[in-house]
Amino acid sequence: MYHTETGETILEGVVADTGAFYGIIAKINNLGLELLKAYVFEPDG
Repeated sequence: MYHTETGETILEGVVADTGAFYGIIAKINNLGLELLKAYVFEPDG
């Protein structure tokens, strides 16, 4: 996690599965935070 010069916070990392990803999205929502973007990258191979 890191902060940008514009005041945004970037959270990045590996998520075990789709359910875990949606759990993170739900926690962000429950905290009243605004989610600007979400990117999903498929593993290589």
